[in-house]
Amino acid sequence: MITIEAIVTVTPDGKAAIQLPPNIPPGRHKVVLAIDEQLIKEQPVVENELAWDEFEQLIERCAVDTGIEDLAHQHDHYIHGTPKREAHS
Repeated sequence: MITIEAIVTVTPDGKAAIQLPPNIPPGRHKVVLAIDEQLIKEQPVVENELAWDEFEQLIERCAVDTGIEDLAHQHDHYIHGTPKREAHS
């Protein structure tokens, strides 16, 4: 017997789906469910402009001007010595 803890969303018509780990062999299995009747509270997504401003300031403080115009596109060439890629149109 294997014990697996997972979060499952149940639809209003009582259907539920669960993703099992790959080590469970295919075929028919007996499954026993224990349902916690208290729902998990979703955390609201809140945009925090102050956090974004701090993040942008951090990026600007940490940015390094290498003088290499194509560094992002050709990073494998500069880091690993591979041939340069063709430029995008």
